[in-house]
Amino acid sequence: MPDEAARKAAIQKLVDEGEFGTDRMFFGKYRNDTAMISLADKKGKPRIKMSVTADGTPKLDFLDETGKITYSLPEVVKTDKKMMSK
Repeated sequence: MPDEAARKAAIQKLVDEGEFGTDRMFFGKYRNDTAMISLADKKGKPRIKMSVTADGTPKLDFLDETGKITYSLPEVVKTDKKMMSK
């Protein structure tokens, strides 16, 4: 395509539709020694993240299409600050 803007738009459309190869899985270790496995949908957006920190703390997160955590294990228990002060 000679028109650069049209070419970029066409490529972005294909990317958004998942037509190009996308990174669907990551398996590795971060600089802080956290081991991570991440699984993504066909658009390359992470949907499941499983990690173990350097001190051995495990975590499993399920994410929606926007990247927001919808469910996490172990579940985080929210404590009432008023109860903590009593």
